[in-house]
Amino acid sequence: MTAPIMLVLLVLGCLIITVVLGLGPRGAAVARARERQARAFELPVPGAEAAGIDVRIRRRRRVRLAAGLTGTALAVLAFLLAFALAAPANGVPEALAFAIAAFVAALAVGSAAGAARLAVEAGGSRTAHARARGLADYLPRAQRLGVWCAVAIAAIAWAVPLALAASGVLALRAVAAAMGAPLVALVAALLALVAAELGGRAIIARASGATPIQLAWADGWRSSAVRELFHVPVLFALLSTLASIAVIGYQATGPLWEWGQLSAAALFGAAVVIAGVALLAELVSRPASYFRRRLWREGVPA
Repeated sequence: MTAPIMLVLLVLGCLIITVVLGLGPRGAAVARARERQARAFELPVPGAEAAGIDVRIRRRRRVRLAAGLTGTALAVLAFLLAFALAAPANGVPEALAFAIAAFVAALAVGSAAGAARLAVEAGGSRTAHARARGLADYLPRAQRLGVWCAVAIAAIAWAVPLALAASGVLALRAVAAAMGAPLVALVAALLALVAAELGGRAIIARASGATPIQLAWADGWRSSAVRELFHVPVLFALLSTLASIAVIGYQATGPLWEWGQLSAAALFGAAVVIAGVALLAELVSRPASYFRRRLWREGVPA
């Protein structure tokens, strides 16, 4: 498939995803979106606050729409730049990989930043919890540890091709030249992890709500924002890991070609399995209502 056709398909795909994630609900769909959010948080919908919840849902959708459009522009730029710099034989596949990575990264970062901003926009504390709160009240310790492990795995995966090159299995010069993209993603994962740790603490430090039910909903929005912040380093870590695996497969030549391809395929399969298990565990654990079980065990007063 030629580069222009692939670029058109890429833009169409990015725009479709952007519209699906960012198109705000209208009419009766607004009430359904509010009820879905209430079920996710396991909270009642206060009648007086329904309009405010609807506004927040629409604003989060608009944030995702803006992030998706920005990601689409970055994807086009990444595709054109990577296609111009890549070898002719690998131009379109490499350009497509960089473009998809740029779109997904921009969408995740923009959505997380927007969620964090909306979570702290309310005024100062008027109703507070009886005890000090921490990240463990909004994000399960196992999930937080999993984020750290994902970044650590990305760092190890980045070092593997270099170790193979140093031992003579792969060509050192070629590997060193190809490790730039995994390194950029790894550094982004580390920076995103620091930002999530610091930003998460800043978000939960803001307690607002004139009534307990308002405070409970504020906790729900904060919990959602914290989760999105910690999704970003996982995404960058996964991109770095996959890029490091690709280096092994691409740089293995001669009698080591088959070994390199098999190793890369095995590592890729392991990464997919780990990501799938982590995603399944998160879905089963009902993370959206985790704060409810930690902070509002005895129920939310009306």
